[in-house]
Amino acid sequence: MTMALQMAGAARAIHPVTREAVRKALREGVSSLRAEPPQRYSDWARANFEFTGESSHKKGLMECWPFQVGWMDAFSNDDIEHVDVQKSKRVGYTKTVVGFAAYNVVHRRRKQALWQPTDDDRDSFVKSEIEPAFAAIDGVAQAKKRGKGAEDTIKLKTYRDSVAHFLGGKAARSYRRITVAVAILDEWSGFDQVVEKSSDPCTLAKGRLEGAPYPKFIGGSTPRVKGLCQVERSRLNAGADLRYNIRCPGCSEEHALSWGGKTVPHGFKWTRGQPDTVRHYCPHCGYGLTQAEYLANWVGAWVCIKTGLRYGADQVWRNAAGEEVRPPKHVAFQVWAAYSPQRTWASIVDEFEKAFAAHQAGDNGPWQGFTNETLGETWEVKGDRAEDHELQARAEPFRLRTVPMGCLVLTAGIDCQGNRVEIDVWGWGRGLESWTIDSHVIEGNPASDELWEQVTAYLQRRYPQAWHGGSLGISATSIDTGYHTHAVYNWVRTVTGRLPVYAIKGASEEG
Repeated sequence: MTMALQMAGAARAIHPVTREAVRKALREGVSSLRAEPPQRYSDWARANFEFTGESSHKKGLMECWPFQVGWMDAFSNDDIEHVDVQKSKRVGYTKTVVGFAAYNVVHRRRKQALWQPTDDDRDSFVKSEIEPAFAAIDGVAQAKKRGKGAEDTIKLKTYRDSVAHFLGGKAARSYRRITVAVAILDEWSGFDQVVEKSSDPCTLAKGRLEGAPYPKFIGGSTPRVKGLCQVERSRLNAGADLRYNIRCPGCSEEHALSWGGKTVPHGFKWTRGQPDTVRHYCPHCGYGLTQAEYLANWVGAWVCIKTGLRYGADQVWRNAAGEEVRPPKHVAFQVWAAYSPQRTWASIVDEFEKAFAAHQAGDNGPWQGFTNETLGETWEVKGDRAEDHELQARAEPFRLRTVPMGCLVLTAGIDCQGNRVEIDVWGWGRGLESWTIDSHVIEGNPASDELWEQVTAYLQRRYPQAWHGGSLGISATSIDTGYHTHAVYNWVRTVTGRLPVYAIKGASEEG
């Protein structure tokens, strides 16, 4: 009894300031044990993500544009492991990435890493976007780690339950010695194709996710050159390749906003030299939609151009029949400037007319800028090409899957995609003269043994020679290991000794 009385007296003797400090420390210490009710990122952003004057034209809580909600919710959906966003400028993508980084600190408490193409890009991004945004969100300040081990630098910010790495993507060391649950490549098309002769940035970033219960990779960018654009290449391999559809006021049918062109009746049309006359014409009924009408009825749905899978205003993934389904692990979004309320359609047309005039005069810079930055499409570099009739006049008659006169050796090349394997067979003669002998696609999952058994069987076939009754088999086969790498290596090991197969990897550097 005496001891209890003494302890009670000691407690009363603690200074009120000290007592409040102890209570605050206890509250912070046990807060990590409290589980937050699950909340989609778009819903969290509306209530918590505040814009500041330093990094935005407006202040206050975020108002998500309807088309942004699709990729924002994909960011926070644990069924989805890989998200691509191929975009134009002015669609608000960067802000959604910044908000997602804050969401991971405050709501999900997950370790994350965000790479920019270079260290300078990283420095600018953190100073102009991350730090002002994080300073305006109360939850980020409350989550900051204090005392021993706390860091708040341009490269690393530590929190009580997570960390945030901000890195440049030029050096291979930037992808080492970190373990995270979220990996983000911002301005992905600006990264090197291969980082210091080690691997591509996506593979290196995904390597930091190994072991995470809910791994998440996000790659977003304005596209650049066709064939070398990493975000486009990844988007084409996604399980869902999505476009944002709106309903036409004229016929109520869905369609995506598209640029169109002179050879099609839908898309953007206007009186030449008068950008203010622009309308978007429906591909179903021909109704001419104004931008004001679009903005008044812009709540639509993201729809996959391959399967009809959709994510609409109800924020539920549904198949083409309308049934609720789980999304694929890899989804991709493509969006261009016409959807943005920050670009007038008249300004887009005006930019096009000026870029086209420059192109006609021999200056392709504005034309490429319009294609990449406004249309959100890759720029195709075209060299001097022969006219169609000239090529036709040079053609020689020979049948596919038959070895023509002069062909002495056959080789095959294999490319592995997300849902198929493509095989091309070429014939070679003296002086490296070549012929296309065969082109074959085997549909299936590259992770399944059944598909690779079909590949093995196909490579063992022989092709009849046109000038006598003999035949030729394939002398050597190369297969690209850049996609489904482990499955490819496993197959090569199983056929070594039976087939002349070589695993190869492409590189952008000369030599």
